[in-house]
Amino acid sequence: MVPFFVIILCFPFSNAFASLFYQYGLYVYDFFFLMAFLVLIKNNFLHGANFYRSPFLYLIALLVLYSLVGSYFEVDKYYIRDFRLIIFTVECYILFYFFYYFGGLTKNKVFFFIIISSLSNIVYFTLLYLGFFTFEDQYYLNNSFRYFDISTYISLVYFSFSSLFVSEKCKLYYLTLILTFFCVVFAGSRVLILASLIVLLVLNYRFIIRHIFTITTLSFVLITYFSASEYQLIDRLLNISPSIIFDHLYIRYEPFFLLLDSFSLKNYLIGGGFGTVFEIPWFEYRDVTIDPVNNFIDITFLTLYAKLGFFSIPLVFVYYLYFIRAFKMANYHSPNILKMVLIIFITLLMLVYSIPYQASSIGLLLGLYFINCLAVKK
Repeated sequence: MVPFFVIILCFPFSNAFASLFYQYGLYVYDFFFLMAFLVLIKNNFLHGANFYRSPFLYLIALLVLYSLVGSYFEVDKYYIRDFRLIIFTVECYILFYFFYYFGGLTKNKVFFFIIISSLSNIVYFTLLYLGFFTFEDQYYLNNSFRYFDISTYISLVYFSFSSLFVSEKCKLYYLTLILTFFCVVFAGSRVLILASLIVLLVLNYRFIIRHIFTITTLSFVLITYFSASEYQLIDRLLNISPSIIFDHLYIRYEPFFLLLDSFSLKNYLIGGGFGTVFEIPWFEYRDVTIDPVNNFIDITFLTLYAKLGFFSIPLVFVYYLYFIRAFKMANYHSPNILKMVLIIFITLLMLVYSIPYQASSIGLLLGLYFINCLAVKK
């Protein structure tokens, strides 16, 4: 899996470069997971591996059944794209299975991958900011001061939770902590900053030195980019007035409420099915060639409810379960507090991102995998 990690960590899986890695609802890394899934099936039949004993597979079977029975059978590109829900759930399961049955990476290898991931993110951010890349889409031109890709999610998970798993703090650990913090800040996302701060403050409240280090690092980053980014990145992160937050959330959620106007009682119960799309009003200003409808909006809960209705509840529950189980080896003195923080963490992400549809979301899974590897003493 090492070559796969290197390639996926170095490639720019940002929406700005979607034409390089996305086609027909598939991302290039999906083919790696397809081969991995075939390996699991082979192991089951040849070696009797009990890979089928997982809530993931029952949920995957339910999603496949729903895609055939609960939809309107209008097979178009939007219907095909919604199989992203099934693919993402399969990929969650594959990484979960591979770690528990095939072991993890050494601590030094994890540090190596984190450094590669962070540096690639920083390089692409710098090139984007300096105007090395040009885009026809006005949206990406307006947001060239920030950068979000797979490495962002990996960095978020690592920066927020690694202190629970790394007992011996070496120089490499502090280097990775600084690099991942840069990546989180470069995303220009207030939610990512809030989520990481909640984790750090709640889970590490007994360690004042870590707070001092975090505050010092944050101050350094803010002072640096206050002068280097023409205020755009800092203004975005610090602009947290209630009216601004409300306006941004309204823009994100408005397409869902527009869709509700066309819902019947059946749709309220079981959703609109695979192929349900949202009209995105603000797509109009970007480019006349951009499709004004989309398979998802920037919130996981409403996206899934629009398609699956109340059947979305077990799907969201399994995503929470995956995240919590990934941390079961954490040596934390209060596991209930850890679970609570994890639920808040993933909820914040789901409130502003449609996790199953994001190309970057694989970074959450890889981040969990790397964190788990740190929990195993080698």
